Amino acid sequence: MAKALEDQVFPQLEERPAAAKDDIRFEPTQRRVRVMFAGVAIADSRKVMLMLENRRLAVYYFPVTDVRTDLFVPTTYSSNHPGKGDA
Repeated sequence: MAKALEDQVFPQLEERPAAAKDDIRFEPTQRRVRVMFAGVAIADSRKVMLMLENRRLAVYYFPVTDVRTDLFVPTTYSSNHPGKGDA
């Protein structure tokens, strides 16, 4: 299976200021962020966190309460990262 876009390293991206002991930083954002799929809003929130990592694309993290989890389908894919945890 191909790596997800947010899991890929982009050497051409600039280094961002790193957190104390890891290279991951979370920042709140004042933006309203919506995720649309097939014309349906599957996530809509004003409480998202922006995750910044060196040489990776920024990623939004949504509160579970702002995501249409009833539309999810089970998968066997999983990942683990020391700084981000299990997914």
